[in-house]
Amino acid sequence: VKGTGGVAMDAFYALMGCTTPLSNADRGCGQSVTYVHINVESWQEAYAEDWAEIQAKSPRVAPRNLGNGGYSGTSGMCVPLTVKENAYEAQGMSLDFYRDYNVSWRTPGSYFSSPGDINSSELLPCADTVLMSNAIMGIYFDLTGDAEGVVVDSKGLVIAKCFEDHFWYSPSCRADPGTCLICFTAGTGWGMPEILLKA
Repeated sequence: VKGTGGVAMDAFYALMGCTTPLSNADRGCGQSVTYVHINVESWQEAYAEDWAEIQAKSPRVAPRNLGNGGYSGTSGMCVPLTVKENAYEAQGMSLDFYRDYNVSWRTPGSYFSSPGDINSSELLPCADTVLMSNAIMGIYFDLTGDAEGVVVDSKGLVIAKCFEDHFWYSPSCRADPGTCLICFTAGTGWGMPEILLKA
């Protein structure tokens, strides 16, 4: 495997020698040799539980963190300035403040595109994202108890319940998705655990 993956976990599995490290369904692990030897960027702290599990279950082929490569990064979410200005001028709503996103009091979604406005052919389907990861969705379900937002299969694995093959709706948005705002992520679901809980 050479090139980019969707999230840092993909690199972990590629470094272990898994034959299909980009597949959430079956990463093809258990090989005795690996052909991928370096990953230049990893947001390891975002996947601490996965990292620890890999270290514990596969110590012989588990990747090692060799330290800082000379730069550090930060991440966050961005709301365009014009969107923030429009909301503030119209309703005094500060989209820099999380409480102004409460849809039971305000309508922040009216300043963003609605799901119906999006050309979903340009998006990855849920099936190709971390929304199909039991590791991520299982934690979400354990923390929230949101049974309407997940599907639990016969083996007890938890995945997201997607709508229109491309969207996952938060509990407050499911009754009327047109009132909610869309949050796009990069890759196959950068920052998804945090985004799910904030939604």
